[in-house]
Amino acid sequence: MTLTALFVLGLRSEAEAFKAWIERSGAGRPQDLQIMYGVAGERMLPEVELDHLLGHAGSRPVRIGNGAVKQLQLDSYGQLLEAAYLFARAGLEITTDNWHFLAGLADVCCDRWRQPDQGIWEVRDEPRHFLHSKASCWLALHRAVQLAELLGQQPAKGWAEERDALARYVLDAAQSGYIPQAAATRDTDAAVLLIPAFGLLSADDPLVHGTIEVLRRDLAGPHGLLHRYRCGDGIAGGEGAFLLCSFWMVDVLAHAGRVDEASELLERLLGLANDVGIYAEEVDPETGAHLGNTPQAFTHMALVSSCAYVSAARRGLLPADGRPHDFAELALERLMAGRGEHA
Repeated sequence: MTLTALFVLGLRSEAEAFKAWIERSGAGRPQDLQIMYGVAGERMLPEVELDHLLGHAGSRPVRIGNGAVKQLQLDSYGQLLEAAYLFARAGLEITTDNWHFLAGLADVCCDRWRQPDQGIWEVRDEPRHFLHSKASCWLALHRAVQLAELLGQQPAKGWAEERDALARYVLDAAQSGYIPQAAATRDTDAAVLLIPAFGLLSADDPLVHGTIEVLRRDLAGPHGLLHRYRCGDGIAGGEGAFLLCSFWMVDVLAHAGRVDEASELLERLLGLANDVGIYAEEVDPETGAHLGNTPQAFTHMALVSSCAYVSAARRGLLPADGRPHDFAELALERLMAGRGEHA
């Protein structure tokens, strides 16, 4: 997600370097792709608690490694296929070997999407049928079909059918006027704001407007900053407002034509930076104190994207046709049009 944000702003060398890192780290069978690797491509990331350390403000336990490394997180497939599609749209090279690996990921997505997973937040509770994960699988197959056409390849039999089944699954689970966290629940989760960002639904769809209001009611207080969710995740203790989620709200509001609301929330978020413009992962909404990982790539990626989207919305550059649009693809199209390039 971070590299996609950089890429649509024209930082191609970073995108190419990250592509090379993924090729090296993820080399092997598509079905063996991990959700994370070490910075040098390490596959083994054992989680260890360091009992002799207090942690920031006594926030024990201090851990190194990450036990989530072997989790099933279905959103990974959508992120990689999305990045590959945008990479190709910009005229950069997707090799034959790349295509075979990506096609394998699409096949894996077809095989696995009906399974529950731990989701984008890496919950340490029972797996669930997270709708963000299902929408990410839809994105993976949507982009696999488009990438095949772009590269002159043949989409595999079943990709389009499974893509359409995923769209029906997500919409069928949203029968109460909003998109819940998971199928057969009424829990809320800010990650569903990415469903219109993927282009599965129009940002102006009544279901999206309903979701905005429910998320504001359940996950934000008078400060307007969103928490990720309120339901259990298998980890003790509470947390602050997750800044990435509030930036996602900015993005959806901007693309839904609610520019004044998007601008107001963005100004509030800009005011939360520290004295050198750095953001943490979370913030205490009452005091403004930074919490969690600092600096956090998620937050800064979202800051860049949200500023670009609100700027475009203010200038009337976002489509108002009521159709679904992938936010990142729109940004890439604007960048290429500004350079006189053709997709």
